[in-house]
Amino acid sequence: MFTRQRDICFGTLVAAACLLASGCDTISRLTRVATLESLPSVDSMAAALRDSPSIRRVEHIQIPAVTAWSLSRGTIHRPAYDQFNYWGRDNSCGTVQAREEINGTKTLSLSSTWLNRVPKQSELQRARAMLAEVYANLRRHAPQLPPQSALREDVLGIPQ
Repeated sequence: MFTRQRDICFGTLVAAACLLASGCDTISRLTRVATLESLPSVDSMAAALRDSPSIRRVEHIQIPAVTAWSLSRGTIHRPAYDQFNYWGRDNSCGTVQAREEINGTKTLSLSSTWLNRVPKQSELQRARAMLAEVYANLRRHAPQLPPQSALREDVLGIPQ
């Protein structure tokens, strides 16, 4: 009997270790967010990214509207929005999203994300510089955007 209990316990530990090792990616993210009166046009966002000297490739994606259900919040409606992914000449990458939520809140977010690793402080500083460059170009093409100092910076999974 003792051997059977030990085998069950060992099997449970092995199964738990396999689940932990196989299914969870960690994310580190640097995000800057601005709350807006009006969203910039898709054309101005695309032009601003194309005009950034540090960017070598830009991809535009229209994220479709989604209706989902949550146990804690009930029905959730998420309107469609525009997302631009970009790749820098230094192999960095980032995302720019312009979206209007169902409650009318309009936001512009710029982010850099690292999957399964924490960036070095030098990478974090390069990402901050890239986000600043991208936002400066966005303001040239969409002057109604607030000044860079009005952006809120959020850091996820990166020690400060």
